[in-house]
Amino acid sequence: MQILAIRGSNLASLAGSFEVSFSTGVLADAGIFAITGPTGAGKSTLLDAISLALFDTIPRLESAPKTGQITHDEIGPQDPRAILRHGAGHGFAELDFIGRDGRSYRSRWTVRRARERADGKLQASTLDLECLDTGERLGGKKTETKAEILRLVGLNAQQFGRAVVLAQGEFEAFIKADGDERAQLLEKLTGADIYSRVGRLAFEKARDVRAGCDSLERQIAAMNGLDSEARNLLEAERQAAQAFHDEKLAIYTQLQDARNWHDRLADLKSKRDEAIHGCEVARQACESAAPRLAALKRHKQALTHLGAWERLRDTEERVRQAEAAALQAQQTEQNATDALIIAENGLETAQQALNAARCSQRDASPDIQAARAVDMELTHVFSGLELSEKNLQNQIDKSENLQKILTEITQAVRESQFKKNELSAWLDEKSELAKLIPFEAELMSDLKGHKRLLEQLSGLADEERQARLQYTEVAIKAQHAKVEFDDAARALQSAEGTTARAEANAPHPEKSERLASGIRALENLQRKNQEVQRLHGDLTAAEAAYAKTVEDIQRLTTEQTHYSTEFAQLDKQLPILSAILKEAKRSEEHCRNTTSDAAALMRAALVDGEACPVCGATEHHLDALDVILDGAVEKAQRRTTEATTALEAARERVTVLRTWGDSAQAQLSRLHEQQNNQGKAKEAYREQWQVSVTQLALDCKGCGLSNDQSGPELADEAETCLTALGQEQAAFNAKMLELDTVRKAERVARVHCDMARQSYEAAEGEYRATESKLKDAEHKLLQQEEERKRLEELLDARLFRTVAWRDLSGDPAVWLSENLAEWRSKNEAHIQMERDWPSLTAKHARAESDVYAAREVLADIKVEWQTKHDVHQALVRKRSGLLDGQSVESVVEKIDGAVREAEEALQKALETRNTASECAVGARTRCEGAVTLLEGVQKELFQLSESFESRLVLEGCSRADISEAQARGPEYAAAEEKALSELNKAYSDACATLKPRESDYAQHEASRQAAFDIADLEQQLVSAKTTVADAKTALTRLEARVLQDDETRLQTAELRAQLDAKRADGHVWEQLGDILGDAQGKRFRNFAQSLTLDHLLDFANERLADLKPRYSLQRAPAGEMLIEVIDNDMGGLVRGLQNLSGGERFLASLALALGLSEMSTGRGIRIESLFIDEGFGALDSASLGQAIAVLEHLQAQGRRVGVISHVEELKERIPVKVEVTPVSGGKSQIAIVVD
Repeated sequence: MQILAIRGSNLASLAGSFEVSFSTGVLADAGIFAITGPTGAGKSTLLDAISLALFDTIPRLESAPKTGQITHDEIGPQDPRAILRHGAGHGFAELDFIGRDGRSYRSRWTVRRARERADGKLQASTLDLECLDTGERLGGKKTETKAEILRLVGLNAQQFGRAVVLAQGEFEAFIKADGDERAQLLEKLTGADIYSRVGRLAFEKARDVRAGCDSLERQIAAMNGLDSEARNLLEAERQAAQAFHDEKLAIYTQLQDARNWHDRLADLKSKRDEAIHGCEVARQACESAAPRLAALKRHKQALTHLGAWERLRDTEERVRQAEAAALQAQQTEQNATDALIIAENGLETAQQALNAARCSQRDASPDIQAARAVDMELTHVFSGLELSEKNLQNQIDKSENLQKILTEITQAVRESQFKKNELSAWLDEKSELAKLIPFEAELMSDLKGHKRLLEQLSGLADEERQARLQYTEVAIKAQHAKVEFDDAARALQSAEGTTARAEANAPHPEKSERLASGIRALENLQRKNQEVQRLHGDLTAAEAAYAKTVEDIQRLTTEQTHYSTEFAQLDKQLPILSAILKEAKRSEEHCRNTTSDAAALMRAALVDGEACPVCGATEHHLDALDVILDGAVEKAQRRTTEATTALEAARERVTVLRTWGDSAQAQLSRLHEQQNNQGKAKEAYREQWQVSVTQLALDCKGCGLSNDQSGPELADEAETCLTALGQEQAAFNAKMLELDTVRKAERVARVHCDMARQSYEAAEGEYRATESKLKDAEHKLLQQEEERKRLEELLDARLFRTVAWRDLSGDPAVWLSENLAEWRSKNEAHIQMERDWPSLTAKHARAESDVYAAREVLADIKVEWQTKHDVHQALVRKRSGLLDGQSVESVVEKIDGAVREAEEALQKALETRNTASECAVGARTRCEGAVTLLEGVQKELFQLSESFESRLVLEGCSRADISEAQARGPEYAAAEEKALSELNKAYSDACATLKPRESDYAQHEASRQAAFDIADLEQQLVSAKTTVADAKTALTRLEARVLQDDETRLQTAELRAQLDAKRADGHVWEQLGDILGDAQGKRFRNFAQSLTLDHLLDFANERLADLKPRYSLQRAPAGEMLIEVIDNDMGGLVRGLQNLSGGERFLASLALALGLSEMSTGRGIRIESLFIDEGFGALDSASLGQAIAVLEHLQAQGRRVGVISHVEELKERIPVKVEVTPVSGGKSQIAIVVD
């Protein structure tokens, strides 16, 4: 690849457009050239333009932080768009080069702001590629263009940077460093940091594998399971405990059944007593209802008078309404008479007013004619006067406007003169600000940069303090971790010694087996003794239950015979009772039809003296008939109720007897079956008891106990032996427990030691990381301090005559911007005022002339207006003496209106008088009719009241009874009858309920069991429940031990399988960790970089053979990263790099840099343009001359070499130079210079 030209615009300090062409001009023939300029001028920006145009990156930004934002544009610190010059709206970097295919190409990187304004938002950058030979545009999107450039160049951004910009300065540091630092530098130069990462990952993976295996081993060691024999003994104990628990549970169930029987007996007795009480309460309620029955009879009698009572009440209401109507008619008549008198008086008054209005109309006619003549003359004069007034006012307004304009212009002239003088004085005072105008952008950039630096310095200082504090804390933490690890190791060693001593003093395991066997035999003997006693009790209880069942069968057979006889008798009575009920219901229905609502309505419609529509009789005797019918209905209802009660009671008793009979038959069957089962159970219990007694004698002989004992004596003797063996077992268990405690303490100490070791290793790693972090923070802080000092010196040089910018209370950039803006504004205002002054004075002179002419015209118009005004005033005075100054139209309208109003008033008064007369006649007629109606209604009321009172006296009834009956209504009688019927039914139901409850109680009492007594039943239940709970607890404890052992066995198997699998999977990682890994990845990195160094030395020796055949380089056999120099002129003498002179070290470092360039390009790619950035400042004159000679030798090989340096002697020795020269405002210019 060969670079043909570099172009750009507005990149950092390179303001405007620039071009460096290597294909034309003096640079086309110069094999070596220098890029010179002071520090910060923009020399390295040329190299940045190459990288931007090809790869959209800036190599030196890779060391910037990856997070954060640049405040002004809100972009990241590594964003290449930050190179756009401050205040520029757009910029670009362009490179012409020859690709691998031999064609010429142009790559262009462009960035701009929105609308290309300096304050616009930064837009996305673009990358374009064009073939100069064909004019074809290559690529499309940015990623596609990058891929095309990579194909043409053959190198990525990192490889291109190492191949084009020779890292001679880095290799100078490489030569001076030790082995580990050389490996780090070579890794950085080659970009091969993957080997460090692989070494660290291998170490971490091997560490994780070992930690996982250690954790599984500790978990397995912490679990102690049972062996096979102990497990079999545990299973046997569990089965025995299960049998004992089932036995005690059966006894507890029998006791629970007995208590349930007694609870059932108490419940039946409570229900029987409740039924007796209910029956008595119902009977008393029936007796207490007698007064309510009498009241019901009175209510029915009062209901017969409701019709006459309602007619009487209606007539009384009609009398009251007729009285009110008569009174209202009399009042209406009086009001109509008064209205007629008032209407006649109003008619007379209206006639008089009409006559007066017509007289006034005749008297005003002469004055109206004279006023009309004067009004016509006034109209003509006023039109002339109005025109004259308008002209006068227009001229006055014009004169005033001209005078106002003159005043304003005069004031403007004075203000302009004053303001011009004031601005001249201010500009003279602030003349120093004018000198800063050309450098405003640079000063603003420097001030803002200084502010950002101060903020960054504050943040970096905080970071440095935080890093130092963290470094101190981590160092203390690492020291504490080391102490804890040493203490844990000593504790583990002590615990291992204690465990060894405890194992030596532990008893033999065979003793435990012997003691356990004896204890199990005695416990088994105790259980069998308890079993014998239980079987003897079961045999006794079975015999008693058998005798009780025989007795219950005999009792139940006798009761069944008695109830069968009663059932046969009731079965014969049921048809008779049903017939009686049917007849009673038929009679009641007949009576109800007679007293139905339809018959009652027909009877109510009968009138004394008129024929009945049914029978034709004229005498009805309805009251007597109602009394007879009411008595018949009552008797029919009573007979129906009694028959219903008797039938239901008989049916309920039949149901009870049938139910009892079925129950008794089932109970007899159950008792016969129970008798058979109890006989078999009794014989089985006897046989089991005899077998258990024989087996108990054999077991007593096996345990060395007397076999003629049984019951409590045998239990006491077995308990004594068991206590002795238990004490011996307890002593053995105490020693084994002590051994387990010691072993557990050893395991805890081992785990603690492992954890302490891991904590120590982690603390060491954290200590090294924080130490590196502290060094980085200190280095960054020092760099920012140096940059701050540089900016402050530059700002002091430019602002010291204008302002003490350090002492400003606010932001200096804001102060500068505001003051410069104010200076520009006032300067522009002063120039504009000087430009406008001549026109302003001419305008003032014209205004004075216009005001003088307007005043003369105004005087003439005032004389004309005064003459017309005097004539108009004389006519006005004459008109004011006619019609009192009123207009003719208003006077005529007023007089005509008065006449019309008087005529309308007369017409309305006449209509009112006629209407009032008609109303008075109608009111008189209505009053007479109302009085006649009132007299007729009063006569009817007197007749009805006399007849109603006589009937009440005859039947002994009062108006209060009728009012109460009316308030309660007919529904009250039906509800009260229903309530009284329900009381009778409740009594019958209570009596019917009492009989079956007495029977249930007697039946349950007959089934009493004699095996248990209620007196000690609760105590036996509590004792049995406690025994069952204890047996359940013992069984649960044994089952838990079995489950725990099962889980332990399962977990141990799973853990061992996991351990084997983890060891098999992690074997390769452990080997890789041993071979390659360490905490920092040094081992694999140093090994890989030693091989890289061999490869690099081969390339370097090829370049060194061309540059200086006397020397060659080799890697020392004794060290991985040690380099030696072979002096071929001295017979192959080997020297260390540290012994070389400055020029010789430059040769070595340049050869290494060229070798790295060859390595980066690979085969088939030739880089013909090289750059060396700095590195010459430490050379003396002789070494510098030797270095230039070497560079000229590179030129002879067809390479173009650019040396970037600010060393003066180097600039003198290289004739062709690209000079980057700073100008004002932070700008730099590029020029090609030839000495």
